[in-house]
Parts: sequence; structure tokens; C-alpha cells
Amino acid sequence: MASTALTRWQTIRRARISTLFGVHGLALVRASAAAEYLIRELVLRLAAEFHGFARDLHDLAVAEHVGRMTVDAPGRAVVLADLFVGDRLLDRGNLTAAALGSDFGRFGLDVWGELARRDARASAWKADLTYLQAARAAIAAAARPAVPAPAYPAWPPTLAVGRRWQAVLDGLAVVLDEAVADQIVEVYGKPRPW
Repeated sequence: MASTALTRWQTIRRARISTLFGVHGLALVRASAAAEYLIRELVLRLAAEFHGFARDLHDLAVAEHVGRMTVDAPGRAVVLADLFVGDRLLDRGNLTAAALGSDFGRFGLDVWGELARRDARASAWKADLTYLQAARAAIAAAARPAVPAPAYPAWPPTLAVGRRWQAVLDGLAVVLDEAVADQIVEVYGKPRPW
């Protein structure tokens, strides 16, 4: 079973992204400048929607941890929740691989280590997330990305790179969702949170 965060990623958030892929095909026929603009919009949308997914998943994990820790003392819930979300990186700046690791690490989850254990693509996902965020920042600043050119897949981003990033984020979302749920079960036992 998937969390509500993953379900939203796979439906609502994915639909918003897919709309831009569809519009891009029309723009290619009409003008290359419009196509480039839409690709940049696609990069911004990919980054924003995945950031939203990660924040939603973290919120669900906070609710599960706090709910399971305060069954006998509900008055402590606010204090515990603040420890998990206070000054979290998901609420400041852009989503980075380090922010995912730091914020989900508050639950004792070694995000990138656990993802690597579960899926051989994890290190490539981490690199692609870094590239996506560099592209997002560059687009927002109207500059070139602050990632060394040989490491960066393409600048400006292409539709093919956008599709690859979409596939990366899809895989990352599913495996992260499973890892967070399994970690909650590992800490508190059953039932599975989602």
C-alpha cells in the first residue's frame, strides 16, 4: 500500500507534470523558443512537485512517529512534532539530496544508504536529483547551472532529460515511500503505516 503522499505524487502531481510534456509537443511544432520555455517550466515543475511530495511524506512520517510515541501522553505530541519539523530543510530553500538525508534522518533513517540497499539505481537517482536542482536554480537565476559541465547531462535541459528526470523521481518516490514505512514498522512494530 502506498502513502497518501505517494498517491498524490502518482496522480495529482504527475498530472501537472504530464500536462507540460503534452504542451511541449505542440510548442515544438510552432516555435523553438516556446519549446525551450516549456522545457524550463517543466524543470521547475518537476523540482517543485517532487519537493512537495517529499514534504508531504515527511509530514506523514512525523504524524506516525508522534502518534505512536504519544499514545499514552497526547500532551507531548506538540513538543515531539516540533522536534521533527523545527528548522527542517524541506521548509527552507530547495530540495537537495542532503536535505532529504537530513530531514528523514531525524527518524533514524539513513536515506541514501537505505535507498542504495533497496535499489541499485539510488546513487544515480541522487546524482540526477542534484542535476535537477542545479538546473532549477540556474533557471530561476537565469544563469548556467553551478554543476561542472562534464557532469551535467545537458544545458539547456532537453525534453529527453526532462523525461529521464521524471522516471528518476518516480522510482525515487516509490522506494523512499517504502523505506519510510518500513522504518516506522522497524521502530514501533506493526501495523504498517500505509
